[in-house]
Amino acid sequence: KNPEITEELKTGIDDEIFIKIEKELVRNIQNKYELFSDVFLYDTTNFFTFFKEPLRSFIAKSAKSKAGRNNLKHTGLALCVDKQWGVPLFHSLYRANSHDTKTFNKAIEDLIHIIKDVIKVENMMLVIDKGNNSKDNFEKLMDKIQWIGSLKVSDHQELSDIELKDYTGRYKEYKYITSKKHVMGVDMKLVLTYNDKLYRKQENSFNTNIEKLKNKINIKWSEYKRTPKRVPKGIKNILSESHYKKYISVRCRKGKPVFSDTAEEIDKKRKKFGKTLLFASNDTKRTCDIIDLYHSKDKVEDGIKLLKDPHLISWQPMRHWTDTKIRAFAFCSVMALMILRIMEYKATINDIDRKSTR
Repeated sequence: KNPEITEELKTGIDDEIFIKIEKELVRNIQNKYELFSDVFLYDTTNFFTFFKEPLRSFIAKSAKSKAGRNNLKHTGLALCVDKQWGVPLFHSLYRANSHDTKTFNKAIEDLIHIIKDVIKVENMMLVIDKGNNSKDNFEKLMDKIQWIGSLKVSDHQELSDIELKDYTGRYKEYKYITSKKHVMGVDMKLVLTYNDKLYRKQENSFNTNIEKLKNKINIKWSEYKRTPKRVPKGIKNILSESHYKKYISVRCRKGKPVFSDTAEEIDKKRKKFGKTLLFASNDTKRTCDIIDLYHSKDKVEDGIKLLKDPHLISWQPMRHWTDTKIRAFAFCSVMALMILRIMEYKATINDIDRKSTR
């Protein structure tokens, strides 16, 4: 339907062939090494490109960039790895402007098929992030797989308002409280954790971004040739476009900007610092297991970092601009990650102290 997409641009290896190759590789890896456990980690990311209009790709789209390059076109990647070694068992390329919930919805059946029918794992656990939460997705997962994830703390105010002194549990560096609740059609066990280190990190990030916003306003203000008598439209636009607009206000006094903190909003924000609301679809799951399994998702995040490492796999910037070539490049990149993880496994069992990032 797009006049710029010609038959020549569509030529290449069919997507079904890549899927078949990946499944066979995963099956052979499991038969030879038995690497896969019963816990799997799923996450999504995107990769920027230097495409310019006119585009010849349906996949590369403008999106909120993980790398902060919002002015560029991106391709999206959904990736699932095993918990123990981080070996990829499933990946899917998608339009970067597609919502994570829709991407996950399309991936669920293929994921379950690979885990149950290819790797032959029955009682499996999938760890997902909050961006994949939806009632439709949970209905698809129900009675087929157990899953652990996180929820927005702000959506469960009755838990976030509980004082820290009333947190009844301790595990490792976490204080926690537990609850059971029906969420998105599922009876869940909820675990609200608090971590001092996370509190300090979020507080520092919040204060830094507030200062950046103030500096941006000050710079813009100083560029006006005439001394403003009221807050200029350009300053109002900067505020309205910022995620931190509700935490400060600006007024003009004697031609200069004066900032005021919105104390009530800042207090609400601070109450959430250091807190993570976890859930398990199995409401009998032990609290310590929920915490450990959720934070094991670092393994898939590390895999994404390896894909983006400019000195290793070096996905971005991608040197292809048609969809079939992009698909082939994505497949090769994920296979490179698979090889790296197997090398790490073999080095570990042979007591060789080497990492794929060296």
